[in-house]
Amino acid sequence: MEKYVLVTGGASGIGLAITTHLAENGYKVFCTDINLYGGEANDNIIPVIMDVTDNASIQEAYKTIEKHTDTLLTIINNAGIFVMDSMIEIPEEQFKKIIDINVFGMYRVNKAFLPLLKGNYSRIINISSEVAQYSSPPFNAPYVVSKYAVEAYSDALRRELMMLNIPVIKIRPGALKTNMLGNANENYEKLVKNTKHFKDSLASMNKMMSKELNKTNDPKLLAELVEKIIGNKKPKIVYKIVNSRQLKNMAMFPERIQDKLYKMVLTPKKKK
Repeated sequence: MEKYVLVTGGASGIGLAITTHLAENGYKVFCTDINLYGGEANDNIIPVIMDVTDNASIQEAYKTIEKHTDTLLTIINNAGIFVMDSMIEIPEEQFKKIIDINVFGMYRVNKAFLPLLKGNYSRIINISSEVAQYSSPPFNAPYVVSKYAVEAYSDALRRELMMLNIPVIKIRPGALKTNMLGNANENYEKLVKNTKHFKDSLASMNKMMSKELNKTNDPKLLAELVEKIIGNKKPKIVYKIVNSRQLKNMAMFPERIQDKLYKMVLTPKKKK
């Protein structure tokens, strides 16, 4: 029996690593993305155009996938975007966009493809983030808010779909070497240029940003974890991978102490 899996956002970054790794290990992968898959040819990869913000696009993708199989082993909800901004300056449409893709996109896909999931066989993997465990660092809130919502949504979905014997698993990855980190640098520069209130604080944040952008963790680590979860008959509720020790250490302090530490780091030192 062919093992069919669906990956959202599968044509680039983490999604491409997952798509490629699973295909190389014998899975038939529906690589869904708003952009067509452009990687190396592999008979196990079936490219499907799908925009997770558009129900009509999702339904078209469903029709295409249904022609190949009536059963999915796994849905891997990976599609997402990262946005840096302040909560008082981010344009409303941009805030809506990140929630629409990162949260509602996941909701739409799981709802649409539920008929292809079979109890005691299928499962859903939702990609969350390490930041969903902690209170948000400054200027990361739009992304963190979306991942908080992913966590709450995943927990609720798990407790409902367990009635159908369909596990729902969360993965909280840390920084991985993908285009998302490169885009974060571009996003940061744009924020510095446009902010009216936080130029000095953002300038102080530059060293912290550079450290994160120099992370070299291979996204294949996450792809291997996904394969492990798919093959596990009793997967855990949540998995963590390459999480930041800095964030973990910060979370050990009470919230008010964290506030003071962030303010201290992000307040420029006065010249004598």
